[in-house]
Formats: sequence, structure tokens, C-alpha cells
Amino acid sequence: MPNRLRYIALCATLLLLCATRSAAQTENSSMQTYSQAEEEYNIGNFHEADSILDANMSSYSTTLKASAYRLRALCSLLNGDKEKAREHAQQMFRANPYYTASVYDPPRFVDLVEEMKQGGARVSTASQQAETLDEVPVPVTVITEDMIESSGARTLQDLLLLYVPGMSLIEGPEANISMHGVYSAAQEKILIMLDGHRLNSRVTNSEAPDYRTSLDKIKQIEVLRGPASSLYGNVALTAVVNIITKKGHEMDGANISAGIGSNNTFRADFTMGKEAVGLGYSLWASIFTSDGEQRSVNPEDDLFYGMIQVPGTMYINGYNHQPSYDIGFTGQYKNFNFLFNMQNSKRVTPYIQLLYPGLYDYDKYRNINGVKPGRDRKATHMELSYDNSFGKLSLKVNAFADFESNTYYDVIADTINSINDANVINGAAGEMIDSLINELLVHRGLKSMFDTTTVNAIIDKYAPSFRDSAYAQKIQTIKGVVLSSLIIKRGLYQVQSWNDYTYGGSIQLNYDYKLGRITGNILGGIQAENYVMQNNSLLFGDDYTHVLVTLAEGTHTLALGHEYVISPFLQIKSYLTDRLIFNGGLRYDHKRRYNERNLDALSPRVSLIYRINNEMNAKLGYARSFVDAPYFYRANKLGAYPGGENLEAETMHAVQLDFRWKPKNTGLAYEANIYYNSLSDLIFYDNQNDLYINAGHMKMIGIENSLLYATTRSLATLNATYQRVVSSNDANVTNKHINNYPDFIATASYRYRIFDTRLGRLSARANATFYSKQYSPITSRSVYRGDELCNDENYQIPARLTLNAGLDYKLKPLTLSFSCYNLLGAKYLQGGSSNIPVPQEQRTVMLKLSCKL
Repeated sequence: MPNRLRYIALCATLLLLCATRSAAQTENSSMQTYSQAEEEYNIGNFHEADSILDANMSSYSTTLKASAYRLRALCSLLNGDKEKAREHAQQMFRANPYYTASVYDPPRFVDLVEEMKQGGARVSTASQQAETLDEVPVPVTVITEDMIESSGARTLQDLLLLYVPGMSLIEGPEANISMHGVYSAAQEKILIMLDGHRLNSRVTNSEAPDYRTSLDKIKQIEVLRGPASSLYGNVALTAVVNIITKKGHEMDGANISAGIGSNNTFRADFTMGKEAVGLGYSLWASIFTSDGEQRSVNPEDDLFYGMIQVPGTMYINGYNHQPSYDIGFTGQYKNFNFLFNMQNSKRVTPYIQLLYPGLYDYDKYRNINGVKPGRDRKATHMELSYDNSFGKLSLKVNAFADFESNTYYDVIADTINSINDANVINGAAGEMIDSLINELLVHRGLKSMFDTTTVNAIIDKYAPSFRDSAYAQKIQTIKGVVLSSLIIKRGLYQVQSWNDYTYGGSIQLNYDYKLGRITGNILGGIQAENYVMQNNSLLFGDDYTHVLVTLAEGTHTLALGHEYVISPFLQIKSYLTDRLIFNGGLRYDHKRRYNERNLDALSPRVSLIYRINNEMNAKLGYARSFVDAPYFYRANKLGAYPGGENLEAETMHAVQLDFRWKPKNTGLAYEANIYYNSLSDLIFYDNQNDLYINAGHMKMIGIENSLLYATTRSLATLNATYQRVVSSNDANVTNKHINNYPDFIATASYRYRIFDTRLGRLSARANATFYSKQYSPITSRSVYRGDELCNDENYQIPARLTLNAGLDYKLKPLTLSFSCYNLLGAKYLQGGSSNIPVPQEQRTVMLKLSCKL
């Protein structure tokens, strides 16, 4: 994002904050009518109070409108009109989906609210409208603020893995998760949103669920488990995660916290929010940095992978040299809402990921664009929306813009420098290096990147006597140079950087209808956006710090251009009977790619929800979703990421049968979901042609179970998922098991409040995760594992159990938290998009102190 735009956005945020007092004064007339109605209500004039509110509803802001509908529901209830009271309560929930009755509400109103919320917490992500979990058309997991506090989670990844059945940890260059075993190099298959605003990159489709997302700002997380392209289009292939932030009145002041932990870890968080009549704001900022666990590795260790057997070190779960941060602001004024958010994170990868795996000396590499080796992504998100209702018709309009700056800093080869040249060149090791050079310069297509300028630069530095030789002879000379110098003694690396932006908007209408005994609503709208690849460059270097060649203007490694998308959508929700609900949706995405090719995707969804009784319901649904091939693969000219400009979207058809049971007055909630997924056009790497192509398909079946138990003092959850592949072709599967994804996953958490007195509140918490064994084929050529050459297509990662625990002590205004992760110090590996399974962090601790100001 250009600096000027950053300054404009920050200034706009400050101006909006400064406008709080003056804007509140403009709300006096609306507040006066509401106060007048409240006075009439307090003296028992319910008809007069309702008439005043009815005459002024159009002038109320969204926040005040929720209060007005609440008061109208109370008036109707006390006048004996329960049906009208229910109608107003529904409108109240539409204005504020997360309303909770208080001790000041009359018992009959509390009963009405609880009756309407019998399906559990209300959500707005599944159908773009407030509804209970009994009414949503797809299985949904709601992670509440209390669950977040009870988890001890450090990141969004921790939360999703603990509470969402069907999600699994995946290793890769970025923090990654998989839903139902569908994954890529980064998290590209799950749409992650912030208050409904897309966070996933347009160029890579990825959004890392790591420290780039602050947890302190979150009110609730709504996770749609299954396809959701009928409403959200691209990327919503297997799930949607919508992060709902706290509003000003929910923060109601400021909170600051700081924490320190193992491996030189530091974090700090700040939140602040206030709300006046019709005007509110919330502000947050977080920062995190950690060296990561430094682990020494010898060639004879099981954790050793590499072409050349030399000892070294690796960093596990490191986020350093540039801190991860999350800075954001939301503002509400009448019916307008504004969002501004800046995020950044860069994770250290333990092994070389590009070409061949191996150890590398992370500390030796120079700092480029503020980062060391790894993938750095800075993103800025802005959105302005208007939301209002006019009787049975609701309108929502928004405009948004996203700006990104990315740096992919990849180590190509490294021998840790402590090596005897003669021992390396002789025998099999020499053949391995020669194979690597051929792979680098020929098979992977990098030869095309070595134009005359690049080749001459290398020759001039290492072999000037060959300056006037033919190109082919120069390449052979370079191979010799690489063998004797570049690979053996020095770190070889490349840095690909780019800047891009997206802008667009949407308009959405929701109409409540009644046809005889059938009621419901129709939601329709259209979304349009334009993506622009602004500029990019490639830096190629050696000797850890030396810059050999820089390619920029005229030699872009990512094709410049723009892609626009226009997407109309329609959804119908009908209450066919008191027990039977129909929910159907359809979205059409038309995308004009940078190379003038079109992508057209039709995403239908059909669901039937049957309310068995007030405690049980079942739903059966079908949906189709898609994720377009990333721009990064389609437009990349760099041989290390060989793509094809004609790559098609990956698609998934899914059928789900879901059952929910929430016995009244027990604190229990149980859900079981049976699903069948059929994926096609999966993108996989064709070794013969060194190209990513669409060819794979995979069919799978599975069952998810989740149990929640909540009381005043206890909160417990239990999730279990079992999945098996039915058939596959050219997919990431071994013997009908998805590679690097366990067939069986179980997670459990428990929080118990030990005491709550004048001396404070003390709570203990613990959670556990069990993964069954995983197939993790090791197919890299000429790579050692320990002291043996490894090429094991049936290699399996053993089953594992990990435990986390912690204590929270609160004595207002302070809260002290202690957390221990991987309590038993389990040593385990996790595979994923990398060529080899990667060791995970062992026992770590974190101490955190928070203060409510």
C-alpha cells in the first residue's frame, strides 16, 4: 500500500475518533424521542411508548434501533400480544445478533429471548442474517469469548484446532490448517473474514491463522463447516471463518496486557472502545515476536533431512526480525460502519522448502525488505458500509479496498559452511550436488531466468576467463562454479517481492415475506471487485549476503495485469411449517483473468432443516464450492513455482447430514455431522513436465462429533472426527489415507472456576489433542534421513497426544495468566506441503499480565 494512502487512512481514523463528542450531539433529537418513549413505558403507557418509537424508527441508528425494538417487544409483551413481541424481538436480533438478556429485563421477556435462542448462540455468517444454530443451513461451530479465554490459545490456529471438528494441523512455510484433509502449501482453502471482510490474499488465496490476528479484540468466531461459495464465492471451498470483533460498548474502556515466555518470546496487546448514542468505536493493537525454539541437529538424528550430511540448527515456530502485528479500528455512526485493519506476520521455516530439503544457517542470511528467510505478508484492509431497514426491507451497501506487500524469501541451497570440500565432492554426495544443479538450472525451468545479463554477472564474478564463451559452455561453467563454490561454501537464495491491491463493493437487499402460512425472506445482491498486480521484482543472491542479480522493470517474474470479478447471488429462506425450514442459495461468479480468459462458476446450495422438537433438530444439505487457482501459480514465470496460465478452479460437491441436540436446563449441547465430499480438478505437481496442472480428484466420507457442557463454574468441550478416502486419482493420498492428515482426531478442553470471592477469581484450564498415525511419504531424491538415504512412500508419523494447561487469577483490575504448552514435552513431527515431516515445538511457557483501565 502506498505510504500516502496509509497516512490518509490513519488520519481518517484519528478524525473519526476526535469526532466522537461532536457527532454525539447530532444524535440528541433521536435520543430525545427514545427517552420520551422510555418515560412513557416506565409509567405504564405502553401504547404511547410504542407509537413514539414506531414514528421515529427510520431516524434511529443501528445501535439505537436495537434498543428501540427491544422496548417495543417489551411493550407488546406487556400488552398481551406475544406474536407482535416475537416479531419485534426478531428485528432486535437482526440489528444486534448477539443480544443477551440482562437481570434488569422482565422475566417474561427473558423467557422470550431464551426461547428464541434455544438453538444456541445467534450467528449471522451462514445466511447473512441473524439466526439460531437450529436454523442455519450448514453445520456451524461458534467459538464464544468465554471459550477463547478458557482455551489459553495463542493464535487463531490454536482456537480452530481445539474447537472445530474436522480441522487438522498442517506444516508448511506459513501457519496452516486443513478442513477435512484438503490443503495446499499455505492456508488457501478456507475463507477467513473479519466482520465479514475477506482477509485472504487475492494473489495466493492464503491467510495465515497465526499471530497476525489478535485474539483480545474478538467477541465471537463463527465457523461454517462445509462449502460456502453460494454466499461467499472464491476460496470458501471447505469452510468459512468469520471473526466478529467487540463493539465499543462491549470493550467499554481500555485494556492493556503484556506477556513473556520461552524462546525469548514477547507479546503485547491493547484494546479500547466506547459508545455514545448512535456513535461508537473500538480500537486494538497487538505485537508478537519470538526467536523460536533453537534445536541442534546431527546427521545421525531422526530429525535430520538433507542432501549433505553436516550438523546444523533449526528454528521452530520462530517469528522474528520483524514482529507480527495486528492494528485495527472499527467505527459506527448511525447506520454507517467503518473498518480499518493492518496485519503482518513472517514465520521461520525449519528446513529449506525450495527444491531439496535441508538445514540452513538462518542467522547468516542478510535482512531484505526488513525480513530474513520466510514468507512475509503485510496487508491493509478498509471497508465502509451502510446498513438500514425499511419495514420488511433491509439494505446493506459496502465499499472496500485491500492493499498488500509480499516478500517470499527462499533459501535454495546451503551447507552450513562447516564442511570439507573433498569429502563432499567425492562419491554419492558429489552426485547429489550435481543432481541439484541440473534441477536448479534445467529441470525446474530456472534456466529461462538466466538471461545473458544474469549469466555474465555470475561468470564475471567466478570465472571471468569464460566471459566470451558460448552460452551453453557458460552454463556448464556455472554448474562447476556452483558445485565448487556456490553450493558447497555459500548460501544461495532468491527473494520474490510484489505489491498489489483490490477494490470493490457490494449491494444486498433482504425482504421478509408472507404467503399464506409460509413466511420467510429473500436475500439478493451483487458484488464486484477488481484486483491489480501493481509491481514485482526478483532478487537472486549467494554467499548469504551478496546480491548477485536483481530483476525488476521489464523482467517481471509475475505477469502484471488485473482481474475483475462480478458476482450476483440469491438466497431464499422459507418456514414451510412450524418445524420445517427450506434454505436455498445460488451464486454466479464471472472472473476475467489477466490473460483475457474467463472463469465462470455456479455455486448452488440447498438445505432442509427439520425441528424435531424444542431440543433436537436435523438438517440435510447439498452444496458446491470452488477455489480458483492462485494468481501466483497462473502468472508466475519463475521456475521454482511452475504454474500454468490456464489452470482451472478446484471444485467440491458436498452432502451433509447434521443432527443437533440441546437438552433443556442441562448445559449440554451435542452435534453429529456425517459428510461426503467429492473434489475435482485438484491442482498437483506433474514431475514429468515440471508444472502444476489440474488432474486430481478425491472422494471421502467422514463423521464429526462435538459435545459442549457449560455451567457457571465449568466449561468443557469434546470433539472427535473420523474420515476415510473412498477413491482418488492424482491426489495427496496413500492407501486411501490422506497424506499428513490423521484418520481420527480428538480434542478436549476443560475450564473450572476454583473460587470466586472478594479475594479474586481463580480458574484452572487444560486441553488435549490426539492425532492417529498419519501417512507422510518422503519422496525427495537423494535425501538422507538420519544416516540413511530416504525414499519411503509409506512412511508414517506415529500417533500422538499433546497437553496444554494453565491458571488464570483475576483481582480487578488485574488478571494474571500462566500457560504451559506441550506440557509433557512430546517430541513429534507434522507433515504437510513440505517435502518432509517437520519437528514441532516442545514444552514452552507464557506469563501474561492484563489490566483493565
